[in-house]
Amino acid sequence: MSGRNSAIVYVDIDRSAVELYNYRTPHFEVAASLGWACVTVAEDGHPRAEAISRSSDAFVSVPRLSAAALADVIRTLRETYEVKVLFSYPGQSLAGLNISQVVEDACDAVGLFSPPAAAIDLCNNKYAMRLALQRAGLPNVQAVIAQNESDLAEAARQIGFPLIMKPVFGSGSALIKKCRDLDELRAHYQLFNRMYSRVAGASDFGGGALTFEAHDGASMSYVPGRTVMLETYLEGIEATIECVVVDGDPIPLLLHEKLLVSFEESTVLEHLLVVPSASFTPEQIETAKDYCRDCVAALGLKRSFVHFEFRMTPEGPRVIEINPRLGGFYVHQSLKDVAGIDPFLTNLAMLSGEEGGILDNRLRQAAAAATDRCHTMFVVYPPSPGRIKSIHGEIRAAQRPGIRAFDITSYRGRIECDTEENFIAKFWAAVPSAEAARQLYDDVRSDLRIEMEGVEGR
Repeated sequence: MSGRNSAIVYVDIDRSAVELYNYRTPHFEVAASLGWACVTVAEDGHPRAEAISRSSDAFVSVPRLSAAALADVIRTLRETYEVKVLFSYPGQSLAGLNISQVVEDACDAVGLFSPPAAAIDLCNNKYAMRLALQRAGLPNVQAVIAQNESDLAEAARQIGFPLIMKPVFGSGSALIKKCRDLDELRAHYQLFNRMYSRVAGASDFGGGALTFEAHDGASMSYVPGRTVMLETYLEGIEATIECVVVDGDPIPLLLHEKLLVSFEESTVLEHLLVVPSASFTPEQIETAKDYCRDCVAALGLKRSFVHFEFRMTPEGPRVIEINPRLGGFYVHQSLKDVAGIDPFLTNLAMLSGEEGGILDNRLRQAAAAATDRCHTMFVVYPPSPGRIKSIHGEIRAAQRPGIRAFDITSYRGRIECDTEENFIAKFWAAVPSAEAARQLYDDVRSDLRIEMEGVEGR
């Protein structure tokens, strides 16, 4: 075994023509720096198979992704490699494929580790997540399922206005709306029905028809593009906690406060975040971290990063979502610069079975040593729906004092900024204060001149 190269194996389930998320590449870069080979497995007919193959040391295509097929792939690869990790993106629900369960079963068959599929599925099903917290006796908000437009009035009566309507499954903030009355709720439900199949963050992450348990123990059907969740709207400052779970208690690493959040026609956009928090007291931060620990523990996640979203209400922190993955935008850079850890290296260490006590201690030291120096990440969205015609001023924006990393999108497809998160640019910077973060955000927005052109259809 010692004579074979180590390898990691990634199962690519993102069958979109344009990559929806950047998860495989940074893990492959870390693995390559360790001298490990990087292998990708996908189903036959993957639309980006050629590009994925070029960026992998080996590419394996199978007729159908199943636990048995993946186990066979690992057994064959073991003739050449010492396979250390088999994993996939943990935040996507596909129709007809429970990828977290498939990967867990395959790992069990070949003696590798995988985070518990049941815990990942609880996170991805937003209604099931709330039920699990309710059963654990943790502070929560009420949530009700509506199967069709006729259900809306009774569901809204149980929740009360204002309320949030959102997909049961989904990524980011696609097709989420704060509704103030029944007319607004009905109008949004109609838009949800109409747009669901065209919004990648909903349809590509929405899974397939299934049955799951309701709050009263009865069976409840879920139909993609029809079934929605209504929940209490939370007043207060919104924030996130980046957390990691090894084998013991969850470890909160960083808290990012959202300085600017907007409610668009059918999505919620995060514009400006800062670390450390500019508004919470030390006592509130500790309360939020304790609450995060309790919520994550209640779901049973193991050896996983967690992106925990909450609002600090007058009654204390209340969860919005619990995602079994790294946060987006520049969370990975924040973990590197502020907490002093490489999240992708850490994730591979967890998945490859590194000794839990050593890993747990290293992460607790990182959490305790997180610097108080202020950093910010912010996002610039398109001024209107359509296709990007041109972007000017990116050089000036990138040279603003404090900017450490940035990304200007080259995507030229249709962008619907009123139904899901599609950014034009994102930035990561070191700043003296939250006020300076706001000023830098304003300066960069003034630097960037974005021209959009309309496209037919919606």
